[in-house]
Amino acid sequence: MQSLILSHVTKAFGATRALSDVAFAVAPGERVALLGHNGAGKSTLMKIVLGLIGADAGEITVLGAAPGSHAARSATAYMPENVAFHPALTGQEQIRHYLRLRGQDPALALPLLERVGLADAARRRIGTYSKG
Repeated sequence: MQSLILSHVTKAFGATRALSDVAFAVAPGERVALLGHNGAGKSTLMKIVLGLIGADAGEITVLGAAPGSHAARSATAYMPENVAFHPALTGQEQIRHYLRLRGQDPALALPLLERVGLADAARRRIGTYSKG
């Protein structure tokens, strides 16, 4: 089974065609990079794969499921280009919130912060974190 399949995906915004007949498949464990100039359609393609916007034509499956479905969302992760966290929340509070949104145990927040070297900052306000 392919992890991701795109077949004849097309998307237009008014008269501007953002994607035209895009097709490819990604096998389990395979890594793919989307390269292209500004306005080439990379972000549009990712938004379609994540189910944030719909395609005008074509078919997409994420691990055999429709983009944006519970099955597809539970199996994917996405880091947006610009991320914003509430500066008054602690790192642990923010991660607990995301875990709840995913239907997972909020108690996993501290182990996740430990895993990325932020255990010491877990109870500090995000507004005090450096951007590095």
